[in-house]
Amino acid sequence: LVDAGVALASGNAALVDAAAAETTANTKLAISGGILDGQLRSVVTALGANGSGIPCASGNYFTATLSTDSLVYFIAPIPANSYSLTYEVEQTGGTISWDTSIKWPADTAPTLATSKTHLFMFVTDDSGSTWRASSLVDYTT
Repeated sequence: LVDAGVALASGNAALVDAAAAETTANTKLAISGGILDGQLRSVVTALGANGSGIPCASGNYFTATLSTDSLVYFIAPIPANSYSLTYEVEQTGGTISWDTSIKWPADTAPTLATSKTHLFMFVTDDSGSTWRASSLVDYTT
């Protein structure tokens, strides 16, 4: 698709330079509704004893250290109809409960060990009415 003498460009960002195989002049890429400039990341430091929501509009990577019982749920607005996020939890105590909108494989939430780190991935394609979940659990903290 690349001719040795032709440089393809989109806006002011050079996609392919004839002299350099894969370079970009500008790393900001225009998308519908804004600019995507690197990885989106948001940090949630603690959910608290009574639970707290994940603020979806803040990014797509969240972390927390949980020492007491906590409820995981999502705070709208959801950035798009289809949206995914990763939630990294260092669980030092307590148990985690899940909102009823979260659906696990075989309708069974993972069993979690305390004093471990867990990764949870969530995806929705209906603006947050249903969340499909998967997990990688029990990493050494």
